[in-house]
Amino acid sequence: MKNGIFFFFPFPSLRSWAGELKEPESRWPNTGAEQYRWHNTSETQENSFSARLRSYPGSGFAVPIPRDEDERNALFDELESVRWLDERTRAVFVDFLVYNTNIDVLSIVKVMAEFPPTGGAIPSINMRNVRLGYLYPSRSTIFDLAWDGILLGVVLVYIIMLFVGCKRKGFKKQVLHFWGILDIANYFLFLIAYVLKFRAILICFNIDFPPPHNGFTNYETPGWSIDMWRNLMAINCTISWLKTFKFAGDVPFMAQIVHVIF
Repeated sequence: MKNGIFFFFPFPSLRSWAGELKEPESRWPNTGAEQYRWHNTSETQENSFSARLRSYPGSGFAVPIPRDEDERNALFDELESVRWLDERTRAVFVDFLVYNTNIDVLSIVKVMAEFPPTGGAIPSINMRNVRLGYLYPSRSTIFDLAWDGILLGVVLVYIIMLFVGCKRKGFKKQVLHFWGILDIANYFLFLIAYVLKFRAILICFNIDFPPPHNGFTNYETPGWSIDMWRNLMAINCTISWLKTFKFAGDVPFMAQIVHVIF
């Protein structure tokens, strides 16, 4: 379905979780079909998910939902007849993608319903918005790529300077104080953040975009990696701001203020 600047990839994935790894019951057709086979996390490519009641692993019974209405209705009738969802089902997940061509953002949407033992259903929704340029560098601008390169280069230079300082002054004098610990935390978080970003890029290296219309492409793991990259970079922004006081301490009239604060 296309509506203005949005593309909806209507081949979502339906996944249920039963609270334990169970074999297909006798009432289920012994056809070997995907919907009657337990899928582990490597097959579903899902991370664990924390909902309102509890956390759920990425494994479960999974089935792609067809685009064709007749096929979709036939699938739902079959699943209902064999009680694919029963009293032991604790959660149902529906995953799909929405792409905004105007701002080049991919929305990774997860709609779920939890079924507590007391009855009823608790719905919730989770959405990750990821710029496609973060997943596919070929879609990024030269400025974005250059900025990443400069930032990593500067961080590596500072790490080398830290090691040189440790060699000259000793580890205790160079590191074991407030500013030294802040420096190490800053550099460590930078490296972890970019490892996560490069992980997302490597995962998407073998994933074509736009995804095929005859199957579901799961961007959950690279989307999570980009989310963590952004969160760590936000923490690093705060640390970098605090480090400005370190250099302000070299200014005579600011030294006393910095000494009082820290």
